Amino acid sequence: MTLRFEVDQATAFRRGLNVPKSTNHIEVDPETLSQKERDLIADRLNGIDVCALDAKGNKLQRIVAEVPTYDSLLYAICQNETSRKNNHNK
Repeated sequence: MTLRFEVDQATAFRRGLNVPKSTNHIEVDPETLSQKERDLIADRLNGIDVCALDAKGNKLQRIVAEVPTYDSLLYAICQNETSRKNNHNK
């Protein structure tokens, strides 16, 4: 499955990575992911776009990862989930 998300080009540049476009696509096989990963991604999907969620679970703009990798995308998702839960409890 194709997932689309944004990449912070300035951060990638600082790390010496050439990321010509801010929008990135990666292919992911859901069977290879844990249930937790699948749930976190599925909650944020709008078509193939992986979106950030607000405290109420509303989908916002595409999530922004630091570099164009699955691990960076998952990190950004986990950061969004933590922020979302912290803001929900306020």
